[in-house]
Amino acid sequence: FEYACYRHSMVVIPIYETLGSNICGHIGKQAELKAIYCDKIERLENILQNVDCFSSLKHIIVSKKFDSKSELLCKNITSAGMKCKEFFSTILILMNGFFSQFFSVHG
Repeated sequence: FEYACYRHSMVVIPIYETLGSNICGHIGKQAELKAIYCDKIERLENILQNVDCFSSLKHIIVSKKFDSKSELLCKNITSAGMKCKEFFSTILILMNGFFSQFFSVHG
């Protein structure tokens, strides 16, 4: 994932949970993050607790498959004006768009 970001001239900023939620919020505000990749569903709670610090955040991509708890968290994130997606569903959407340009069916 990190190399894919570099390939598209994106800057990767690691946010370590051990720094505390207030520091994570500060980093989010200072870096004007547009997207966050979360490796755990629990990190969504941290984003919701500091939602005012992530004013420029538009997309949250979660590596784990959604369950009922994460669906509820994502619903709350969506109501805050952000989009929450599963990593693999995002990859499938991107791959579908990529391959459709080569294999489009004309009627």
